[in-house]
Amino acid sequence: MRQVCYGRMCPSALVRVANTDVGAQVFGYRVDHPGLVDTQRTVTVNLEGWDRCLHCSDFDAATGSLKGLC
Repeated sequence: MRQVCYGRMCPSALVRVANTDVGAQVFGYRVDHPGLVDTQRTVTVNLEGWDRCLHCSDFDAATGSLKGLC
């Protein structure tokens, strides 16, 4: 059985939310947008979440995919 957390490593980038931290299990971002132009983009990494992924038996860190799927 696959871990339910796979697929939740990165937040959705399809919906951009301005001036708010958007996060997922491992990666996150923030786009500050006070006017017409983005002024700052920040990417965050949750190292504890990434460490859990690396030690998961379903995750292949070399390819970044589920084992046996790709």
